[in-house]
Amino acid sequence: MGSAAGHRRFAAAWDWLARHESARERRLRANLVGRAEGRVLEIGYGVGSNWPHLPPGVEYVGIEPDPYMRERAERHRPAGRPLDLRDGDAQSLEFGDAEFDTVIGTLVLCTIPDPARALAEIRRVLRPGGRFILWEHINSGRRAGRWLLGAVTPVWSRLGGGCHPNRDTRQTIEGAGFVFEELREMNDWPPPGDCRGSAGSGGPGLMRIGAHVSSAGGPHLVFERARAMGAEAVQLFISAPQQWKLPSLDEAQVERFNRVREAAAVPVFLHGVYLMNFGSQDPAVLEKSAASLRAYHRLAGQMGAVGTIFHVGSHLGAGFDGSMVERIAGTLLGILEEDPDNPAMLILENNAGQGNCIGGRFAELAAIVRAMGDPPGVGICLDTCHAYAMGYDIANEAGLEAALEEFDRELGLGRLVAVHANDTKQPLGTFRDRHENIGEGHIGLDGFRTVIAHPAFAEVPFLLEVPGFDGQGPDRKNIQRLKRLRSEAGLPAPKLPPLARIKRANTA
Repeated sequence: MGSAAGHRRFAAAWDWLARHESARERRLRANLVGRAEGRVLEIGYGVGSNWPHLPPGVEYVGIEPDPYMRERAERHRPAGRPLDLRDGDAQSLEFGDAEFDTVIGTLVLCTIPDPARALAEIRRVLRPGGRFILWEHINSGRRAGRWLLGAVTPVWSRLGGGCHPNRDTRQTIEGAGFVFEELREMNDWPPPGDCRGSAGSGGPGLMRIGAHVSSAGGPHLVFERARAMGAEAVQLFISAPQQWKLPSLDEAQVERFNRVREAAAVPVFLHGVYLMNFGSQDPAVLEKSAASLRAYHRLAGQMGAVGTIFHVGSHLGAGFDGSMVERIAGTLLGILEEDPDNPAMLILENNAGQGNCIGGRFAELAAIVRAMGDPPGVGICLDTCHAYAMGYDIANEAGLEAALEEFDRELGLGRLVAVHANDTKQPLGTFRDRHENIGEGHIGLDGFRTVIAHPAFAEVPFLLEVPGFDGQGPDRKNIQRLKRLRSEAGLPAPKLPPLARIKRANTA
């Protein structure tokens, strides 16, 4: 099992890895843990990576035998959420028979000395019809892969907290009497065709270059327009962005949108109206803002969108203090909790800092997310123009690294679900939001080359909101510029369906 010092080092390394999970891994974890219900037992809770993804209302008990893991997990314990945490061993559970509706184990069976014994205990404490949610290593089916895992396991088990990656985990689970409801390999996640599940990461291992697209004439038309310009992801308004009128789509419109979305096979983001201001002191504005975001969030879920990107607003000189943080967080959390089965996210966007706007610094967005209890249904959209206006010098390697280090420290890179890719007409740190075409502004082609080459963005969709070379908004030329930079960075491109397929879906 390794020395105490070795476990201390492994716990520190595991804590670091948990804070640097990719958006894809975070979405996978959220999908799995989000299925828990009733009374929940987690075996080997580690550093608490699953806690932000627990559904509201579950009764949680967690066991962890490693004191160094328990010590680090305490640093991440969410405020205001009851967690029953215990020093325990899955091979000898202290609970009675049939006490739990769900048992969770993520990357833990590989570290247990006697997994068969642990699985027998898990079956014992599960109620009839209970669910065991598992994310685990499995041995390779190929001879060379099995040989390699067998060769590295003696060393890795000493370095990796007792992990044995060469075990026949699937066979062991089936031998313990469990029946698989669903079984997927990591390379097959998210499920094929599930654009919502994959969009937070741009699709498995892919960076998508997309754009804000006009929905004039009906939202179903955005896909044909996007495909014509080569966009691999889509952002749209579903109501006039400068009006309070709530979006209204009937069942037939939503059905048609989803039919074409599935044919286009691209992830979708909605953008909330510009009038929303959750920092306002005016109750009428707050009520309208909440109603608008609530309507967008509901429709995002129905339309298979990743979520709704929106600006938090401005405190209008009142100051961004603790009471305002709590009020904003309470409103946003309430919208999520009103619709707990909605998989769409609320996606907060950073701003350029003008007019007492909230969220120019990553710490301000982080304060809101923490006050919400770090729910998995909240993501962040990073606007490059806004970040540059705030003084984040993302156009050079050192400045970008410093900005992303701050982002990771405050929010965690796993929350980054989209990038608004915009050059800027204004110099660094001028607090002015003036978008420019890619390569024509102060960030420049070299700056975007630096951004795209950074591994933090390798699985994140880029959405253009530029004026366009013809003044009509995002266009093929801007998209092609980013695609060339992606190709220079050696990143793969997704395969898009033919335009004819999308047109057929539009007319079906």
